[in-house]
Amino acid sequence: MIQRLDVLLGPAEITQVKSSAFEKSTCVVFDILRFTSTAAMALEHGAIALLAAESIEAALNFKKTKYSRGLLAGERQGDKIRSNLTGGIEFDLGNSPREFTRQALEGRLVISTTTNGTLALNACKGALQVMAASFLNLSAGVKWLLAHPTEQVWLVCSGTHEENSYEDMLGAGAFASLLIREIEKTTEKIPSFSDSVLCCMELFRQAEREGLESHFRHSRNGRNLLRYHALQEDVAFCAQRDLCHFAVLMDKEGLLRSFLV
Repeated sequence: MIQRLDVLLGPAEITQVKSSAFEKSTCVVFDILRFTSTAAMALEHGAIALLAAESIEAALNFKKTKYSRGLLAGERQGDKIRSNLTGGIEFDLGNSPREFTRQALEGRLVISTTTNGTLALNACKGALQVMAASFLNLSAGVKWLLAHPTEQVWLVCSGTHEENSYEDMLGAGAFASLLIREIEKTTEKIPSFSDSVLCCMELFRQAEREGLESHFRHSRNGRNLLRYHALQEDVAFCAQRDLCHFAVLMDKEGLLRSFLV
């Protein structure tokens, strides 16, 4: 039974928590714009797994030593990783969920590194369960957690660089709201939660009333994406609900896979 919900609002809070705090917990990681949304679409379109690499160097090393057929993907400053950052190797894909098509991915493993999302996931490796959550598979993530509960649940907002990200807070609020609503339908006790979780839920309720996409557009990451014609549609795409009917979980090796619920 889930007894406690807490949220880490961004990189500063993530680094302050000792890894031992996650040992008996589930970490639900949000990088809404865009890694956790992209991971869901990659698995929806036939990728066998995604490897969350902490750095460009780590991604290149995984490609060289373990996954020679893996596709390299990721971004820095929102843009696909180019050869000038790698010593001459052009990455195959960026970090847009719309470019992760079945034609490009089916049957392939993807090695991905992003500014914050893959870092946040790796910071949670000590947890019993690590989930990558987005609006694209929100309901499936909640269903998985209800079927595989832990006493403590951490909602982890990846943020951007060293700052919090509004859309990740909205994701955490949406997840917490749906989780509590589903628990209320049962005889189980509602888990206790921090005021930070309450803030995220209230922010989400307002955004849901007024239109999630419009709130994404006002966020720092949303505004940055809207500056680039090729990436503008990512904002609306990531605001969609439940296109994917599976949870995304990461194993101790950093591999993300889909699990039907």
